[in-house]
Amino acid sequence: MLKLVDRYIFAEFLMALSVGTLLIAGVFVGTDEYRKIMSLICDCGVEPKLALTISALEMPGIFVWCLPAGVMMATLVVLFRQSRDSELLALQCAGVSTFRLMRPFLLLAAAACILSFTLTECIVPQARFTATRLLVIGALNCELPRTRNQLTFMEADESNKKLNKIVLVGNYLRKQLQNVLIFDLSNPEVVKLIWSQAGVWNRGQWNLINGHIYNLYKEAADKHTSHFESMVVDGISKRARTFEGGGPLPQETSTSELRRQIKALEAHNKPVPPALKTNYLRRYSQPAACILVALAAFPLALTRRRSRTAICLVYGGILLFAYFLLAVMAIQMGELGILNPWIAAWMPGALLSSVGLIILFIRTRIPN
Repeated sequence: MLKLVDRYIFAEFLMALSVGTLLIAGVFVGTDEYRKIMSLICDCGVEPKLALTISALEMPGIFVWCLPAGVMMATLVVLFRQSRDSELLALQCAGVSTFRLMRPFLLLAAAACILSFTLTECIVPQARFTATRLLVIGALNCELPRTRNQLTFMEADESNKKLNKIVLVGNYLRKQLQNVLIFDLSNPEVVKLIWSQAGVWNRGQWNLINGHIYNLYKEAADKHTSHFESMVVDGISKRARTFEGGGPLPQETSTSELRRQIKALEAHNKPVPPALKTNYLRRYSQPAACILVALAAFPLALTRRRSRTAICLVYGGILLFAYFLLAVMAIQMGELGILNPWIAAWMPGALLSSVGLIILFIRTRIPN
């Protein structure tokens, strides 16, 4: 009898897990974090086919991020349906213990944990590394960057958000430019105006031909003018080379590589960056969250009255909201060094599971 119930739970859980994970992933794709990636692709002018490839390579990481929430949603849905139809009550009246009722959910959560760790270790780092390199290659070999105004391009200092450069293009055809005007605002003492009759956008740089440079000083009434036959003004190539030369990011390396980096720093008595330590610990806490969040949903197993449907729905909604809120806050604070990396990595899942187990313990001691 119980084996038949387990098989039924497995089938229902897997269906709810697939729908829940895909639903949450779809919502996640539309959030600001993913739109930043798409905005970077559009601003750098990457071709649509390459942009779709880069987006596809980001999906394994998004799936791993959403899998714990999918497990939580699947556990909530199945337990809520069993509670509403009085299946759990019938099994408990037959003498089945609460732990035995929860065993198939724990096994499925453990399977999701193994799947998440396998993807995180074997697929996600290489996929993200490939996506980053494709983005750099596509940006350097594209035509003019695509912006809301095709003729105006602006560059700001990322540290202080100060506008450094404005590029105006009078006419263009693919990579060929005509009447290019650049306002260089990087020096507060002088505004540099660069005008070129023609130019080429090549490998992320403005290659200007036959132009003039006008230096307008704020403290002096005079101005300095010079002529050039050719000039190269960096667009995105310098940032791309810096990005490539900086080595893979923590999200683009395996767990063993992160461990070696941490041990190498510790062996030379150098401090381990909080972002590196947090990302390393998350390689274990993220898969384990599949089991921890399932524990948070177990109190629904003791709901026996249909009048408590609204309470179950509210409880499930609070769990999902709290998980994403705590996960995002903890990761950001851990990478910035505000939170201890151990707390930042394990707090979201551990906190929710503790709340669920405490509620479950209280409910088993207090009759309905």
